[in-house]
Amino acid sequence: VNLTDNECKFIRYNKSESNNEIHTKNYEQFIFANAELIPNNNHRMDFLEMFNRNNLLNLFSLGITQKSIRYKIVTEDNQQCWIETHAMLVDNSDSKVVFAFISKDITTEMAQIEHLGLLMKKEKIYKNVINSDAAGYFEVNLSRDVIMGKIYDYYQSPDAPKEVDPKLGFPVPYSKFMQWSLSNVFKSNVRSYILNTDKEYLISMFQTGKHTHSVNFWTYSKSGQMHYFKQIYYMSRDEKTGDIIALCILKNEKGSQKKEAELKRDNEIISVLSDEYTTIFYVDIENKVVLPYRITPEFKNLFRIYHLDNKNYSEIIQCYIDNLVIEDDRENVRRATSVDNIRKQLYSKKNYTVAYRSLSIGVSRFFEMKFAKFSSGTAFDSFVLGFTNKDEQFRREKERQGRMIQNNEIISVLAREYEFVFYIDLETDTYTPYNLTGMTGQIIAKYMRMGHKYSQIKEMYINNWVIEDDRERMRKEADISYIKAQLFDKKSFKNIFRGYTSNLDVHYYEMHVIKVDEKNIPTSIVLGIADKNDEIRRQNEYNQQLKEARDKAEDANKAKSTFLFNMSHDIRTPMNAILGFTSMAKKYIDDPEKINECLEKVEISGNHLLSLINDVLDMARIESNKIIIEETPNNLRENMEQLVEILRSNAQEKDLTLLLEIKNLVNEDIYADALRLNRVIMNIMSNSLKYTKPGGTITVTVQQLESDKEGYGKYDLIFSDTGIGMSKQFLETIFDAFTREKTSTVSGIQGTGLGMAITKNFIELMGGTIEIDSALGLGTTVTCHMYFRLQTKEIDNESTDDIEEDLDFSNVRILLVEDNDLNREIAKDILEDVGIEIEEATDGSVAVDMITANPAGYYDLVFMDIQMPYMDGYKATQAIRNLPDKEAASVPIIAMTANAFEEDKKKAYESGMNGHLAKPLNIHELFKAIYKHCKK
Repeated sequence: VNLTDNECKFIRYNKSESNNEIHTKNYEQFIFANAELIPNNNHRMDFLEMFNRNNLLNLFSLGITQKSIRYKIVTEDNQQCWIETHAMLVDNSDSKVVFAFISKDITTEMAQIEHLGLLMKKEKIYKNVINSDAAGYFEVNLSRDVIMGKIYDYYQSPDAPKEVDPKLGFPVPYSKFMQWSLSNVFKSNVRSYILNTDKEYLISMFQTGKHTHSVNFWTYSKSGQMHYFKQIYYMSRDEKTGDIIALCILKNEKGSQKKEAELKRDNEIISVLSDEYTTIFYVDIENKVVLPYRITPEFKNLFRIYHLDNKNYSEIIQCYIDNLVIEDDRENVRRATSVDNIRKQLYSKKNYTVAYRSLSIGVSRFFEMKFAKFSSGTAFDSFVLGFTNKDEQFRREKERQGRMIQNNEIISVLAREYEFVFYIDLETDTYTPYNLTGMTGQIIAKYMRMGHKYSQIKEMYINNWVIEDDRERMRKEADISYIKAQLFDKKSFKNIFRGYTSNLDVHYYEMHVIKVDEKNIPTSIVLGIADKNDEIRRQNEYNQQLKEARDKAEDANKAKSTFLFNMSHDIRTPMNAILGFTSMAKKYIDDPEKINECLEKVEISGNHLLSLINDVLDMARIESNKIIIEETPNNLRENMEQLVEILRSNAQEKDLTLLLEIKNLVNEDIYADALRLNRVIMNIMSNSLKYTKPGGTITVTVQQLESDKEGYGKYDLIFSDTGIGMSKQFLETIFDAFTREKTSTVSGIQGTGLGMAITKNFIELMGGTIEIDSALGLGTTVTCHMYFRLQTKEIDNESTDDIEEDLDFSNVRILLVEDNDLNREIAKDILEDVGIEIEEATDGSVAVDMITANPAGYYDLVFMDIQMPYMDGYKATQAIRNLPDKEAASVPIIAMTANAFEEDKKKAYESGMNGHLAKPLNIHELFKAIYKHCKK
């Protein structure tokens, strides 16, 4: 190897020198390729560390000229062999460093050395343990998991051992050999054998100070015979390598071979017992043999103290009774476990049990013995005896019985309502049925006859009688772990599921689970199931109605929220104008023309604000069913002409053509709620004016149709325009409160979104219907189908619409009753401006005193506010009407109030008032009232 150039010439020496092969390779690649052949990780790391290029350069520079190492490699035919490799310095000049890399096969030499050393070291052990009882032996390096040397079999020929070759390579892997032996030697897969001979387990035993380990096991030989073997490991540490070495001896326990084979022949019984019973004995009564199959530390201690290894059954059981069974139970246990009683009990049955109390670790606990017959028929000479601790089960059963009595009332109540009721022990998965009526009860009873646990019955019921969509949820909610979790902090819970009836109809069922103990995590419950189909369907219908009502309320609230959001702009717009033009009027105080212009705009904005507020109040009254329709005599033709004429100037300002058409109007005189009817007509016409572009046409048609209602005329009021129209989507919600197709911010047109909702409600309150036909860009037609009661005779109407001009109010004295200073100041200013003498009162009680203190006729008229702090307007009016001076008591009184609804007017008249004026004051209506009641 030329270390300096990292180059090597590799020479493989064969048997014939003429076949020698020479290869030139990269040295580092060569080293890594050789390391791959070394299976042992420690050996491989040592090899790489030693032959590392830098390491060798360093060693040779220090004057070290030779190093060697031994290790095992895996050959091409999968065999392992020992190799010894030397590194010998050849040249260490300034220009290069050269050394010889020499490898040699030393497998035979190592085997001889190791075998000789082991024989010398363990000669004494071999002489003692390899004797006539040995069935075989081998040596194993537990640390490296390999068998050292050969495997010998003494079983066939004790004097001439046979070499065993498992065909697993050389050296034989120990773990693989143990698995191989179970399939090829013993024909058995004995779990205890595997666990007790595992190399890691043996190493742990050695490290805890135990140098000898044995394992007993039952198995079949290749010939089919059953044998009882003991495998012994003698363990020591190799002083040179530190590895843990063991000599493994296999012994055949021939003396008990017959009984062991008989015991194994009926392994099914023992297997059943082994799951539950901690101690198991095979007892041969005839030959007085007792063989332990499994034994607890307590029993082992009993055998050790009293030397019971070679005792017969009667002696062992007597010792057990005298030392471990409590005194009160000893006599019963003696009788039950006697050989005569065993023969009697097992004469006609396979097994029987004996319950008793035993002193286990000084504490009295419930135990159980189980005697199982071994042979078939009535005659037998052997049995299996098992012991198990039943303390927890017995105590739970006693507690369960106590709880059953305690909770009998709960169960009886449930049984009256539920088709089946179970008491369930959650710890043991067992149940006690209390009621099995109805279809569900019959199904459960069928499953019970199969002898299943609660969990099995639950699964059968769910799979067959619960609808598929609810099965997974029911599996979860009826599971024991889920029930425990649900009842951790509460007494009971219910769930609803859908299941099939006997007719395969789908019904709703209720499962009710109640905890019947006081523990945080319950150990027992009462479970009932009842058909609740009618009740739950009614509840579901009710819930659906509630949901629909809730959704409707939510929609309404959402609409109101949208309305308030829009109204925040719509209300602020006129308010901003009022405040702005008021500020401008102050600024131009010396400019009468500018002031007049500002006040006109304030008045326009105020009227618009008032209309917004009226719309909201009207809608609130409609929703609370407080609107009362009051019919009065009315001429339909005149009414329509007046309303159209009122809006004609607005139409002209927008360059719109407004037409009125009257068709077949035979009965003009009708009874109608003029206020609501006019409100409907004005709402519809106002919308047409708003949404029709200049140059458009609005046509109002009044048409009388043939009536099908005696005493009533049938009329259609039709409003058509060529405006912007509405989308189909908006038409579906146009009558919903607080809805607008666009906000005023977007459309630039003021409104609340309540106009059409109010219109529809007023029309329906008057007994009519409304329909709308519209298309975007083409216009809208609104048709109101109305019935009006016809007038049967001419009505005299006293009209005060036309007030005489140049009236003289200087002789009029009015008492103004108003608690609000601003309102009083405004009214006083308006009245005094026309020469009326005004006296003021700030409360109803003051007004009564002033009228009482003055002579009759002193006041020509009283304007009375309603809401005042001490005596309201209604009480004050009643007090005046009850005055002893009848002339003074008859003074005209007119309500002047913000309570502007119809019922407020009605209440005013009922209290004795002569009229009603709503705030804010309409000047024309104010003077009409004075003209009517103060003719002088």
